Formats: sequence, structure tokens, C-alpha cells
Amino acid sequence: MQSLNRVQLIGTIGIEPQTGKTKDGKAFAVLSVACANEFKLKNGKTREFVDWISVNLYGSLAYLVREKSCMGQKVFIEGPLKVSGYTLNKERQKTYYYILAHKLILLSEFPSAKKTFSDEEAVFPKAHDIEQNDEEQMQEGE
Repeated sequence: MQSLNRVQLIGTIGIEPQTGKTKDGKAFAVLSVACANEFKLKNGKTREFVDWISVNLYGSLAYLVREKSCMGQKVFIEGPLKVSGYTLNKERQKTYYYILAHKLILLSEFPSAKKTFSDEEAVFPKAHDIEQNDEEQMQEGE
């Protein structure tokens, strides 16, 4: 029987994206995306809670994040849920989960904070929809 491992989320970039290059010279980016949810208490009041989700991007998606995204921007992310881990102090195992993004759509526009334009000259890019080849993405994520 086949299985499906695909996550889709819409959220807000919570901190400035971390970008860099792997040892092989491939671009990567790490996002922390906030997804707010509301629920109703028995007394009728509503509460909001936020899930913070780590997202790893490689190749052209990482380049897009570096050049066109910033904290506070709304994004759509799609990709498989991955698990990784390491050992602390030879005793404690640390496990963490993240999404390996295959698709990223920037849902909101923003003034380019990376350029030195005045407010009148600020560039507002259109929403981007870049989907990376699955095979290329999986090789970069390993």
C-alpha cells in the first residue's frame, strides 16, 4: 500500500530567514513559520495559540527566500514532513521535525528591506510561485 507524506500550510515568517550555502555550494534557507489557530473554551471565550514550524528550502527556493522574503510576510509552503536528530552529551537524543519545502508561494507583498530605496521607490514584487523538481529537491535535502 502506498502512503502520502505531504504538508501544506499558510503562515507568517516569524524571524528573518537564515540563508547560506551547503558544503557542496548549494543555496539553502531555513524559515520559522507561525501558524495561528483559534479555539473556543467551554465558557464561550476564544483563545489563540501559535504553532511554530521549521521549513528547510534548497536551490531556487532558497534563493527566492533570500531575495524576496522577510519577517512578517505571509507564505504558503508545501512539502513532506521530515525528521532528523542528534545526540547530546552521549546520552540524550534530540529529535526535531521540519518541512522540506517543494513549493513556496509568497502571499503578501513587502517593501524591499534589502535595498536602500525610499518609501516612494520601494519595489513591491508580485506573488511568486516556484515549484522545484522533486528529484533535485530530495538530493539537495539529504
